[in-house]
Amino acid sequence: MAVTNRATLEIAISETSTADAGLPSLPHLFKLLGFDLPDFKVYADGSGANQQNLVHSGTLNLAGAPQSLDLNGGINSRLTGAPQTWATVKGIAVANLSSDTGEAVIIGGGADAVIAVQAAVGPGGVYLYVDPIDGATVTPTSADTLQFDPGASTLDVAYIIWGTS
Repeated sequence: MAVTNRATLEIAISETSTADAGLPSLPHLFKLLGFDLPDFKVYADGSGANQQNLVHSGTLNLAGAPQSLDLNGGINSRLTGAPQTWATVKGIAVANLSSDTGEAVIIGGGADAVIAVQAAVGPGGVYLYVDPIDGATVTPTSADTLQFDPGASTLDVAYIIWGTS
């Protein structure tokens, strides 16, 4: 099985002013690779820098309690059904699908966390982690879970994770 990835991210915000400062508007543009760089990054199949050979995606219904994905054989390929055993996580994107005020989900942390730093994602928000060179190391039984904690809320999240075996 081969995995290839074409990642794109662009945030474009236009700032306008009625003040006489010489510029009536100023565009602010952020692209995945930074200012004035290509609009996308291609990751090849493999296990080295800028490569990946595993991917997993889905949605989770979080009902007032944390859920964790076990990256050491606890999730299966959606294509083949075979268990996936991860060595590194190169990227994670999570969208909080709730539109209710106060319904945040905490990404990371928990027991045996592969991503120890916790990030709160509010309703309609997105969390993005990309480390294409080194990735986050997955260590069986001590750093092999990715946790989603909704606190007392019930909400849905969509996610995609990519990395290496």
